[in-house]
Amino acid sequence: MTGTSARLPIGTAVKGFVDEDVQLAIAAANPEPLVVGGAAAPIAVPAPVSVPAAAPTAGAASTPAAAPAPATK
Repeated sequence: MTGTSARLPIGTAVKGFVDEDVQLAIAAANPEPLVVGGAAAPIAVPAPVSVPAAAPTAGAASTPAAAPAPATK
């Protein structure tokens, strides 16, 4: 079919093909520039709280536990 009877809005999806004797001109679409907001405000981080070490309880061992034995195959 030839002619200009079909009027389609720009961006309409159309299934079909272009025959070899029809001139095809596709306009190059320039993407819109990406608009990025300003820098984010800095976040206030509270200082770490120092917690005193707990005193050893009665009967607690004064030496660390023994290292585990290496695994065997």
